[in-house]
Amino acid sequence: MLSRHLSRGRAAAAKPHNKAAPVRVATVQRRDMSAVVHTLGSIVANATVQVTPRVQGTLESAYFKEGQFVKQGDRLFQSVSL
Repeated sequence: MLSRHLSRGRAAAAKPHNKAAPVRVATVQRRDMSAVVHTLGSIVANATVQVTPRVQGTLESAYFKEGQFVKQGDRLFQSVSL
């Protein structure tokens, strides 16, 4: 009966669903189970910063990886002065 309400179109609603659902029986067990959820979504940062250079030159290397937590005083970049 639920399939009649969820299906679209009158042709699908006119056919009754006569197949019985498969049923399995098992003994109850208590155990840990891992929960895995696959979803679609997007990640939004709760804070962003703008890095403004104090020296002119070419950026030579970065000392952090994207997403890494940094602290005040950590070396972030090295540049070659012109």
